[in-house]
Amino acid sequence: MMREKKVLKRILVSGVVLGVFAGGVLAAGDAGSSAGLVLRLGSGAHGPAMGDAYTADATGIASLHYNPAGLGFTARGEAGATYQRLVLDIAQGDLGFAHPINSVSAWGISFNYIDYGKTQRVTLKDIINNNNPSVTFTGRDLVFGASYGRQVNSTLSLGVTAKILNSEIDNVTATAFAADVGLSYRPENLPFRLGISGQNLGTTLKFERVSEDLPALVRGGIAFDFNRVTVAAEVEKVRKQNVTFNGGVEFRVVDMLALRGGFDGRVDSDNGWTAGLGLNIGDLAVDYAYIPFGNLGNNHRVALTYQFGPSYK
Repeated sequence: MMREKKVLKRILVSGVVLGVFAGGVLAAGDAGSSAGLVLRLGSGAHGPAMGDAYTADATGIASLHYNPAGLGFTARGEAGATYQRLVLDIAQGDLGFAHPINSVSAWGISFNYIDYGKTQRVTLKDIINNNNPSVTFTGRDLVFGASYGRQVNSTLSLGVTAKILNSEIDNVTATAFAADVGLSYRPENLPFRLGISGQNLGTTLKFERVSEDLPALVRGGIAFDFNRVTVAAEVEKVRKQNVTFNGGVEFRVVDMLALRGGFDGRVDSDNGWTAGLGLNIGDLAVDYAYIPFGNLGNNHRVALTYQFGPSYK
């Protein structure tokens, strides 16, 4: 009975966080039946500041989350980290590393986590006796990914990511395996890019007798360049959820400073508008994203990215 209560508690917490931070679609039905929230919370702060419309533009470590095909267009080695605070004491972060193999291919590895913090354990005895629960338990999701991308020709790249997800709530754990596949098209001498990615295609997470599906999805986007301005648009379809639209714009004020804004159609706890900026200091990039969630508070995300080594392009 106790373990089943723990599993039920995890599903409820997962449903709330997924609905608020990874789609905002609880009303669409079955949102709580998807596990692996860490797979949906984005990476870095560049894409999230632009409404998370980054499937067409992602290269380097960003492609480890958005589209592994972007590795085929990665010119230099990259390493980076992201951190953000969500609601209550829930925190999320990631680490990424990507490096070209030659002028047409690259590989990368990523580590992502979400820490659900401490939650009070309420038993049937507490409810009957109207006790204030004093015992807490913790929960977290961890995912490790390995990615590879390669150009088929000078304009087309394909990529794949293999992932292992481990989820724990108190002393109950589950493991799942998943894969991402992607395509990136960047025509020569034309100011646009296309990207398509299928993500989280894999097994279920099984907690004893309770099984949860991963948030399998397909996303596709396009990005246009107009001098110092990039405009991106994207659609996304998650299993058992409605199609959503994301869009964003980036204005490069000078070479070292970019201003960003966007709309994330997955967020229904607020109006979905996002904002942020990027600062490039030599090989170091500092990115910031601001995502409002109405009465639940505002989400602030900071990411550092460092490029190193020679250019392979």
